[in-house]
Amino acid sequence: MKIFQLMPHLASYHIDGNHTEKNTFSLQILCILLPIPKYFARFYANVIPRSYKELINKYNFLSGNQTMTHKLLMKHRIRTEVMTRMVNGIYPPGEFMPTERELATEFRTSLTAVSKALTSLAESGLIEQTIGQGTRVLAISERPRHASIAIVTSNQPPEHSKTALITNGIRQRLDELHQRCELLHNVATETTIDTEAFANRYAGVVFVEALGFEQLALELERRRFPCVTANLEKDLNLTATWIDHRRSTHTAVQLLATLGHKRIAFLTRPLELFFYRHAFEGYQCGLHDVGIEFDDSLVITTSDSTKPRDSIRAYVRIKEFLAENPPPTALIACRDYLANGACQAFEEAGIKIGRDISIIGFDDFSWSQSTPFLTTFAEPMHELGAVAAEMLVERLISGWHPVEKREIEAPLIIRRSVGLCPDPVGFVNHPLMLSLYKKTKQTDSGLASDLVRGCRETDDPLSCNTYENNSKKS
Repeated sequence: MKIFQLMPHLASYHIDGNHTEKNTFSLQILCILLPIPKYFARFYANVIPRSYKELINKYNFLSGNQTMTHKLLMKHRIRTEVMTRMVNGIYPPGEFMPTERELATEFRTSLTAVSKALTSLAESGLIEQTIGQGTRVLAISERPRHASIAIVTSNQPPEHSKTALITNGIRQRLDELHQRCELLHNVATETTIDTEAFANRYAGVVFVEALGFEQLALELERRRFPCVTANLEKDLNLTATWIDHRRSTHTAVQLLATLGHKRIAFLTRPLELFFYRHAFEGYQCGLHDVGIEFDDSLVITTSDSTKPRDSIRAYVRIKEFLAENPPPTALIACRDYLANGACQAFEEAGIKIGRDISIIGFDDFSWSQSTPFLTTFAEPMHELGAVAAEMLVERLISGWHPVEKREIEAPLIIRRSVGLCPDPVGFVNHPLMLSLYKKTKQTDSGLASDLVRGCRETDDPLSCNTYENNSKKS
């Protein structure tokens, strides 16, 4: 007990090139603590001050006693490499691995180091060591629960739902990486989960969007437990896959501005929810970059709803907007179901989608009509789950990593809901259209056909046909 009472005093000493008598005394005392028993490992990691650990490391370096450090590094290297080979199928499930002697020869190390690395893998439930037979990689079905990966969703996902598609991406990729997984969807709230028991029960966890499990995910991240969130839509300090919604709306504004639109509206749910503030910031930045002044009256916010796809509220808000304001020439909706409600309101007002107004959505999933019509950014749900699974396996193999957010790009799909600006004045004054006009040197009466021909050179037939139909009607 006396030696532990001295820890705060020993931790205050520092070692430099010149050894003082106090430094030497400290080093002698530290020699006693080096062969610390295994059952003190947790106490050693959590209680001993950081400066004290650095003192031990410096003592090992100055005294030339690096045997223990070398063995630990070699054990970690062998474990990491063997796990990598298991994931890549070099050591497939159910098959025997090379012998310890063969691995020792390959890694140029002792049999003891190889044995400790394999024992660690056996304790993790990944391999089985049998005397006289060798080491066998356990099949997925043979592995214990503490060697499996938990996939946590807020509830039972309906088939073909967004959550189900992300979950399928996770499960498929984990299966390709020879990992056992267990789907958890019967847990209503995070308050029913004991964090300590959860961390001891599974090797790692993938949260699908982490809705309702934010505090659990943050606590596991704080404990450096392997966990990844697939499709994180909130500002949380978590390792996750995500979509840059600022970039998506910024790109949408640039596309519409290039087609001559200047009165561009923005349809969103309350900004404090999920990613909607990020999308709004991208909308503002996009307007600024194309030289369009921001108009607060063009920001249309629906009231919050417990229903995730309540397009009726979008329909009502657009009806209210049109009763008080002139219609915009373009609209960016943060979700396809919001765009669906907006389209119904515009059509009832006699505004033709793709001719009188251009509309861009996001997700390419919640559009309720059977025929694809809406120009939108496709939310890559399968990839969001698959990459999250890869990130988790990386952490299982090489240990804890700092928080990382890996962006997954949402591709833009152009369909018939986007066309050239119907306003001739605003359309002709756009820089792209002015350059086409200067090239043709035609009068205003002959400008329509030249603009259509110039647009066809950009390989966008949908927009060209839309404008050509407008010019014929006018």
